Amino acid sequence: MPNTPLSRGWKAFRFHVVVALVAALVLVAGGLAIAQDRTITSAVAIRQDYLAAGSYTVDQVLQSGRQFFAVSFLPADGHGEGDAGPRASQRTAMWTTALHDPLQMPFLRINGIDSQSCFACHNSAGTYVPPGQSARTQKPGGVGGAGDFAAALLSSSQFPNRLSHILRAPPRAFGSAYLQELAEEMTGDLLAIKQQAITQASQNPGAIITKSLIAKGIDFGSISVQCPFTEPDPTPVEATAQSSVAASSTGGSTTYSCSNPKISTANVVGVSPDLIVRPLQHKGVAATLRSFVKSALNFHHSMQAVEVVGINTDCDADGLINEMAVDNTSPAADENSVQVQESLGDVAALSAFTGMLRPPGVSASISYSAQVGKTIFAEIGCTNCHVPSLNTNPHPQFKILLAQPAPGCPTNCGPYGCQQLGSFAEADATVQPAVKAVNATKSLATNQPATATTTYCPSGFYCIDLTNPGSGLPDEFLPRLPANSDGTVTVPLYSDLKRHAMGYDLEQLSPEQADDAGTNIANELWLTSKLWGVADNGPWLHDGRARTIKEAIVMHGGDAATEAANFVNLSVTQQEAVLDFLNTLIIPPSP
Repeated sequence: MPNTPLSRGWKAFRFHVVVALVAALVLVAGGLAIAQDRTITSAVAIRQDYLAAGSYTVDQVLQSGRQFFAVSFLPADGHGEGDAGPRASQRTAMWTTALHDPLQMPFLRINGIDSQSCFACHNSAGTYVPPGQSARTQKPGGVGGAGDFAAALLSSSQFPNRLSHILRAPPRAFGSAYLQELAEEMTGDLLAIKQQAITQASQNPGAIITKSLIAKGIDFGSISVQCPFTEPDPTPVEATAQSSVAASSTGGSTTYSCSNPKISTANVVGVSPDLIVRPLQHKGVAATLRSFVKSALNFHHSMQAVEVVGINTDCDADGLINEMAVDNTSPAADENSVQVQESLGDVAALSAFTGMLRPPGVSASISYSAQVGKTIFAEIGCTNCHVPSLNTNPHPQFKILLAQPAPGCPTNCGPYGCQQLGSFAEADATVQPAVKAVNATKSLATNQPATATTTYCPSGFYCIDLTNPGSGLPDEFLPRLPANSDGTVTVPLYSDLKRHAMGYDLEQLSPEQADDAGTNIANELWLTSKLWGVADNGPWLHDGRARTIKEAIVMHGGDAATEAANFVNLSVTQQEAVLDFLNTLIIPPSP
């Protein structure tokens, strides 16, 4: 090349490129290639035994959880499965016409293994106009937000014969720890009513005792209990077990104990027969964030924690064990080993991050039209299900169960395979995690000595105070909802945390999906969407078919058909006022 200014410039450019490439290789060799570092490292690993002992600040736990949520898992972390993995045949069917060797594609897309990070699908806090500017852009702090239709979950129990049974839009996680706490409190109320019915039935052998199931003002129908005195009563009460009544005489009075009452849940509505309120996922599948997170790790990433597959078990045939730990190649000696405790602790940290993301809020400026729209929203009946707020009990805690390793690869597989949709069945547990939380909290309140330092975290759980989680938290977790004077917290969720039939058009066309106890949920039933943050949650509805909030409203049917018709019958100005109100329910940007 001639020695011209242009040629000299080109030579200089090539020199700098070579220097940059060499520098990059040096960084890689030195372990400083940030983009390819493992996500699970010693710097961020959380041991569950240390977590239980209080060895970490809340800030440390949440920052570690943020890394596990926002950064891509690599093969060295345990992402993906081997050629003989449980979804290998589906990967072959998926990619056989696209690749010479379909198993070279680590992703499946239908039935999971569809991303490398949680952030890939949960990444938007909506849009806004930055101060001093005139054009809209994405809000900062989108980690944990909703996702576009492109990130929708696809699943089919009959793949490849049928491409998709299940379609789910990625929901936002903001404020979800408040939802779990409310649901656990409501579960406690419902179980207490059930126990009252059993007690009263034991005092009245042969009588059918019916109790209304109302928790925080939400009506879940009724439950009936019968304790036959001698022979089984022919009254048509659903029998869940053989009934027996033992009598004893004390001081001239007779007391009966009903060891196996006949319990009818035929009139229970909006909740599973076990009376556990499940606030997570579009159909109310999972009761706790930990239950959801451990399953989502496996379904979406084939990251198999020991609480799902057991110690030293390679269920996905990728050559790695004790995944979600730093050392995933060396066998663990027992459940107290570092690998096991890190696997358990890292899932706890990811659950903590997901739950503690800042709660949605309300626009700082509310127009007159929006104020009118809020009134109309109630007048046309929308708040019958989208209840504006529910109050927690005093001093609410985000309780994360200190989990144990599973006995081995899961065998309780439904029609969607062992990679259950969003929540592994907890049916093998002696007591459901949500019920453990209820029982442990009740025991704490009953047995805590009056002179002891007050604690609100029951034994067997790691807790974060939802009102005062600690100092030094990053902005994405703030602000918290304020406490009322009595220590309760008003959660403006705009939901009753109850399932409702939503009509023919929104019915799921597939085998029924089960909740995390293995109980099927009818295809027409959907959990009432939480409308806090609804302005920044598009696309809308469980499958993302609604491109606008207005489309979502008019698509309501079934239990909400009357309310949808009421909206349609409003004047254009009134409809716009309702939409103006809903657009004040936002996700606050993270500074």
